[in-house]
Amino acid sequence: MELLKQELYKIFSKKTVYITLLFFSLIAVFLTSSRGMQMVYGNMHDFYKEYYQQYEGPVTAEKVKLAEDGIRQIDEYLDEYAEQHNGYGSPTAAMNRKGLMFNDILEADQRARIHDARINALEQRLKIMENKGQHDFEYKKAKLYYSMVKNIKTPGIYFNWGWRETSDFINIFGTVIIGVMILLGVSTVFSDEYSTNMDALILSSKNGKRGVITAKLLAAGVYIMIVALFFTLLNLLIQFKIMGFAGGSSTLQELFRYENSPYAWTVAQYVPRQIAVHLYGSLAFGLIALLISSLCKSGLGSFFISGTIFGLPLFINSILYIKSGWAAKINEFSYAVLMRGLPLFNQFKAYNIFGHPVLYLNLMLTLFTLISIAVICLTYRSFRNHQVS
Repeated sequence: MELLKQELYKIFSKKTVYITLLFFSLIAVFLTSSRGMQMVYGNMHDFYKEYYQQYEGPVTAEKVKLAEDGIRQIDEYLDEYAEQHNGYGSPTAAMNRKGLMFNDILEADQRARIHDARINALEQRLKIMENKGQHDFEYKKAKLYYSMVKNIKTPGIYFNWGWRETSDFINIFGTVIIGVMILLGVSTVFSDEYSTNMDALILSSKNGKRGVITAKLLAAGVYIMIVALFFTLLNLLIQFKIMGFAGGSSTLQELFRYENSPYAWTVAQYVPRQIAVHLYGSLAFGLIALLISSLCKSGLGSFFISGTIFGLPLFINSILYIKSGWAAKINEFSYAVLMRGLPLFNQFKAYNIFGHPVLYLNLMLTLFTLISIAVICLTYRSFRNHQVS
């Protein structure tokens, strides 16, 4: 415990950690709050009570007709306004709010139709395969997909914007924040000992071969969990204050970007899972950063190598928009994707492992568990075998 306290002090005594923590906290509050307020056009809780609360639940023909008539009236008003003022129509704030609700109703109706069509198509495909006596990987894959989507409830109309924004924060801004914080706090844990010539003293001490390494690993894990949970809870607090968490019983498929997800969860069941995977991915990335640090005598070199491991997949996917080939595979099986969570849940993807379909999520968790175990062993070996200059 004494060694752990010392290592925690080394990490948390870095001024850059606190400066960056404060900077990202202010950015998170500003961006999340301003984004929320732009969507609100007023108070989001009143918005929910005034419009969504009376229509939430399964989509019905009456709700669809109400939405179609409402959008038609808004369009007619805008056309008339434009003619009278020789320009574009200018909707009122109340009209904007109604329009958002009407669009959500129509989109929910479309998702329900797509959901039914997907199940029917899978049933037909499985029947054709069974009639042909086809029981290969593609059949097993289709059967797995069908067994998942048939349990999904028919999408309805719910006000779930708080859940949506929470998920988006983790997927985009939250992952970048935690990645940077890990690089600042963890990527130089071992290399700093080399640069200050403390490695000779540590390796010659009683606990230098194992105890110090264990303390560094544990301290890095504690630091990562504290930072990741801090920003996760900060985001949850902001979303609760601005938008609230109504609509927790809506299906995952009703969240933006999750329309094709095969998981039969509500949004309230999904978001904690995404947070858990985000924390797991953050810890896994922290371990690889520690290994790089144990191999590099230069703290700067360790920082940039670890930063490349984290940032290159994001650059390939988000900047270059490469979606196929070996470069896309780098992103597909990266720490950044594991930390984001969303790509593991928002579509059905299964890989052929010895003739059996294994879900992308399960494969990633298994793969990075094995990698992390190997990384821990290599970190012990690397520092213990370090040649003191």
